[in-house]
Amino acid sequence: MSTLATASSTTASSTAASSTRTTVKNASLAGAIRAEWIKSSALKGTWIRLAIAAALSGLVAMLASNTIVANPEAAVLAVSESGSAAGFTIAMAATWMGLIVISMLAGSIATHEYAHGSIRTTLIAQPRRGIVLAAKMAVTAAYALLGGVLCLATAYGAAWANLSQVGALPDLADGQTLRLAGGLLLALVSLCWLALALGHLVRSTVVSNIVIVAVLFVIPSTTGMVQSDIVEVINKVLPQGATAAIGQALPAADPTLLSPWLGLVAVLAWGILPSIAAHARMRTADL
Repeated sequence: MSTLATASSTTASSTAASSTRTTVKNASLAGAIRAEWIKSSALKGTWIRLAIAAALSGLVAMLASNTIVANPEAAVLAVSESGSAAGFTIAMAATWMGLIVISMLAGSIATHEYAHGSIRTTLIAQPRRGIVLAAKMAVTAAYALLGGVLCLATAYGAAWANLSQVGALPDLADGQTLRLAGGLLLALVSLCWLALALGHLVRSTVVSNIVIVAVLFVIPSTTGMVQSDIVEVINKVLPQGATAAIGQALPAADPTLLSPWLGLVAVLAWGILPSIAAHARMRTADL
């Protein structure tokens, strides 16, 4: 009888272990992405933040375009120097403002789980932490692209009447305009990855938001008041400078910007390098 019970217990343990190994083996990246999307999209705050980002971008674009109407000579000069992309820079500037709100969403994808302890449940379902981070990055990229398109469209729509009034309406089929739009969306994804990585590194949405604001506004404003070769290099690799490098008119490259390919590398580095550090912390740190 004792032998039979022992054999039964051993068989049950083996079955459970086999089941666990099968579950872990079948926990794919696609499944992890689906789980992350379901968790984040079920929160009302996700969609509220995207709506706020779009509304903020539209408001900023409207105010900026009003200043152009007040000074049409400057608008004509800008168009003569930069082509149809000159008007598009207003929508870009407004979208940078919307990014602040989108980055809050990106950071919360990590910090929300740490704050509520649900990260443990996530890692039970998918023990491979690299896959968990990759899934969060994929979902974050989706929200960044969705939010970026919404912000650009809202900003363009809000500024359309004023820009057309002074002849600064951008040609959306122009190559430079398309490069600027692509570079901006890529920068949004990369900076949202930065916010997500900071969420894993410091586990604080507040700190993540402070860093994003500093990178986008505080540091460029500060370096703009200083003249030196080092500051010039810093301005080139900051997200806004690197994005401008991607979209600059070719072949006449701006000497104050990186080359388009180096601009692309700089933009991606803002998101990829912190994500590597976040992965290292996830692998070694206790929850």
